Amino acid sequence: MLVAALTGVVFAGLSGNVFVGLFMAVLFSVLMSLVIAFFNLTGKTDLYLTCIAVNLAVSGGTVFVMYLLTGEKSTTSAAIKAYTLPSLTIPGLSSIPFLKGAFRAQYTDLHCFYQCLRSIFLFE
Repeated sequence: MLVAALTGVVFAGLSGNVFVGLFMAVLFSVLMSLVIAFFNLTGKTDLYLTCIAVNLAVSGGTVFVMYLLTGEKSTTSAAIKAYTLPSLTIPGLSSIPFLKGAFRAQYTDLHCFYQCLRSIFLFE
């Protein structure tokens, strides 16, 4: 998650396009999962310990990379412009009586997550 957050903000800020940031965040998340899988499968390491080690390394690495890019450690919002994904309405969800307020306009990442869940259950 830390790698996705960092790469999403950095690439969206550098390119000026939020969807480039979203694509790069997904790409770097897949690369991090491949690193974890590589160490787990070829190195015969314990999966939980590998995930803890990668998470500890990435938690310091994200601060270090952001410091290299912006020169600041704490408040980096002025250095890189933050973009937000546009909101969209998912048809049918707002017509459910007890969920009316929760599903009026959702963000694009929630819609992508919903479609990923649908495809997982569809192909199982």
